[in-house]
Parts: sequence; structure tokens; C-alpha cells
Amino acid sequence: MGISNRFPITLPSGAYIDFFGTVTPFYTGRNQGRMPNYHRLDLGAIFKSKNRKGRDYGWNIGVYNAYNRNNPFYLEVVKNFKKGGKGEVENIDIFKRAFFPFLPYFSYQIRY
Repeated sequence: MGISNRFPITLPSGAYIDFFGTVTPFYTGRNQGRMPNYHRLDLGAIFKSKNRKGRDYGWNIGVYNAYNRNNPFYLEVVKNFKKGGKGEVENIDIFKRAFFPFLPYFSYQIRY
């Protein structure tokens, strides 16, 4: 089961030009759409040992989103205008925007 049902989103259903010539998106209702499914695989390992003074230390290494999936962080609404028109909108496109598709990490710990 995906978690997309938990993230409702309000998307425009069209656009119109107001009295001043500004293109304004038109919305028919709140939270009518849903964000696309989001999932990732995080992998990590901890290597622990003791140093000469008897203190515990360890390395943490891993990766977020191991299979490099572009999970959408937000949806961007882009208005496309007609060529040669007077600011008329031909259509509205919605693009998925994602951050950090693959992110390795590491850390070092010492316990006193």
C-alpha cells in the first residue's frame, strides 16, 4: 500500500485571464488530487570497536534512497502560453520536483 492517500493536494483545473491581463489558475475544489507514491530504501551499517584506552568507538555508514528513485517533494504548476496570442494560456503542465535522489552518509562516534 502506498502512502499517497495521506497527502492530498489542491491542483488547478484550468486558468483564466482577468481584467488586467493576468493569467490566474482556476481551482474547482480543495484537496481533490493526491501526491504520487513515495518510497525509498535506506541502508546502513555500524562498525563498533574499542580503542587502546578502552573507550568504545564506531563508524556509521549508509545511504538514503539506495535505488535512486526520484520521489516527488512537490508538484510545480507551469502555465504554457499560446504563441502569437495575447497572453492566452494553451495548457497547464504539472511537473514532479524531487531532491536528493541518492544521498550517502557517514559519522564517527566516541563514547567517554
